Amino acid sequence: MIDAHAQTEGISLEAATAMYVQGTSMATFVTPREIADLVLYLAGPSGRHISGRVISVDGHTETLFPRFPGAG
Repeated sequence: MIDAHAQTEGISLEAATAMYVQGTSMATFVTPREIADLVLYLAGPSGRHISGRVISVDGHTETLFPRFPGAG
């Protein structure tokens, strides 16, 4: 998705990635391993009493599509 957005905007993948990272409070991307860690926690004994909740693993994303410089 980021690569396609970079191509549309005519900027490098690195520049687009930096813009997406700026759209998160934690200034980082979530890795597949971090999502797997949550799944393992919830599936294990420690998560046995957790139900009916939405747990976001997204680095506290404020915006899905950042505004690129010069974009209207």
